Amino acid sequence: MPLTNSKMWVELCSDCEADWNEAIIICAKAFASRPWFSLANQDREQSLRFTKAYFQYMYETELSKGRAGLACVKTRRPNGAVAIAYVACFIFNRQTPSIGDKTTMETISKELTEINFDGDEWDETYIHDKIRDAALSMQFSYMFGVFYAVAPDFVGNRIGARYMDACLDAVYSDAIRRGLLHQTCVLYGIIDDSKQAAITRGNRREVAHLHKSKDTVCLRSPNANAYQILDDCVIIMATPLGSRRSTDIVEKLHTIFENNLVNN
Repeated sequence: MPLTNSKMWVELCSDCEADWNEAIIICAKAFASRPWFSLANQDREQSLRFTKAYFQYMYETELSKGRAGLACVKTRRPNGAVAIAYVACFIFNRQTPSIGDKTTMETISKELTEINFDGDEWDETYIHDKIRDAALSMQFSYMFGVFYAVAPDFVGNRIGARYMDACLDAVYSDAIRRGLLHQTCVLYGIIDDSKQAAITRGNRREVAHLHKSKDTVCLRSPNANAYQILDDCVIIMATPLGSRRSTDIVEKLHTIFENNLVNN
């Protein structure tokens, strides 16, 4: 849907169950075609059902009960109805997820369930655990940018580029107000597609470039096309938030990952 003179606004939605439900649906539609959510012999509908079940599981085991913040970019359709155009979610001081019921995912596809949870376990060991240990050692709070997604009707309007920072500010400011984070804070995220790998925003810093196997095709390899997504090559980006000390911490994170490279 092209936007012509359309008014949009950022709304903090962390406490709104209806907006979380809509965000899960938006993410399912946005990510269903990713390689780890679809198989060669699988139709779009099956991939969509699996992806929705995966994000619902993530909500129940990692995001709900105040563990994460949600910001939405909203607008009004021509009929006056409010629509969500973009969603951004951030986990506060991410801990090891709780254990949930995988039955729905396994019923749809045992293979995809295994692929995704093997990948999640790798991320936990080589990324999240290191951030958690560093935060404990250096005494800083942190946020994990878990997902950003544009609703299908609004793709092509650069909404993410225009509103990502405002969504981050809304969630971060609210978390500070609630006492969930403090002023020395770092935002980190995982980049796994070559299009995003070339983008630098503001004071975002690459702190790690990891390969999950020795035979990995790198995101930055000439063999990776502009839109390729390669789950076995990941780039970790970090952004300092709040106090000036956060900038020093981001630099130290780079050193920590550099000294613990994984098949790279």
